Amino acid sequence: EYHLVLLFAGSLKVLNRISERVVHEEELDGNFRGVPLGLARDEHAQVVYLYTSEALYSLEVRNESQDVWRVYLEKGRHDLALENAVTVDQRNHVYGSKAKGHARRGEWEDAAKAYACVCGQPSFEEICLELIESQQPVALRTFLRERLRKMTPQERTQATMVSTWLTEIYLDQIKAANIRHGRDSKEHLAALEDLRSF
Repeated sequence: EYHLVLLFAGSLKVLNRISERVVHEEELDGNFRGVPLGLARDEHAQVVYLYTSEALYSLEVRNESQDVWRVYLEKGRHDLALENAVTVDQRNHVYGSKAKGHARRGEWEDAAKAYACVCGQPSFEEICLELIESQQPVALRTFLRERLRKMTPQERTQATMVSTWLTEIYLDQIKAANIRHGRDSKEHLAALEDLRSF
């Protein structure tokens, strides 16, 4: 599905269809009996056959999609990389890369949403520090809300701390809107509504 097996005069090459790079090369001289004539594929058995003038060799396809997520990630195709990521570490790597890309482009809200899906590295604290140091309070609030939404009942202590922090952020937003624009302003009312929707 992800690779092409190509037969040349003196070698057999496996080409990744996504990256268009040779991922394996096998010299034919001395390794196979007879003159190579062609290749045949058994779709059902996931086997490619090399037939020569004297013999038939099977080339078994094993774990073909193993590093496909990484190839998609290198091409910036985060959606396809996530589809093909199998382990938590792979998914974290994709989400982290996606978040950093958004941050580089100044898309802090999207970066915060991607960071909220990371469980591991970078840590919760490192992500918060990055958003604070980048002076992105709205993105920090988005990150905290998304992370709180994803917490399990077993993470009660962390959920309490995040909820408290979010409440403080919303109250600070209400206070700032009140001081800058007045109690009856649309900014103050919007800040109150943000707290109510939390």
